Amino acid sequence: MMIFPAVQTARPSLPIANQIPVIKAALTAGKHVLSEKPVAENIKDAEDLIRWYRTDFKGPTWAIAENWRFLNSCQFGADQIKGLGTITGF
Repeated sequence: MMIFPAVQTARPSLPIANQIPVIKAALTAGKHVLSEKPVAENIKDAEDLIRWYRTDFKGPTWAIAENWRFLNSCQFGADQIKGLGTITGF
């Protein structure tokens, strides 16, 4: 996909741990990228990628369709759930 000029857009559909190198490669190859999952396994990696895109990279558009995982309210909720112990049912 990266080498074909006719391909203008990439939408990685990968495990979260594998997304960052693919996102960077696609953007560097001149492809617009739409990420539909959280883009990283943790906030630091997500912030590093966003910082790279905003400061070190000038090129195609990168958009994150579902970035809710990194909202403070979601992080708070996740921390509260972890504090409950092992969840055995829903």
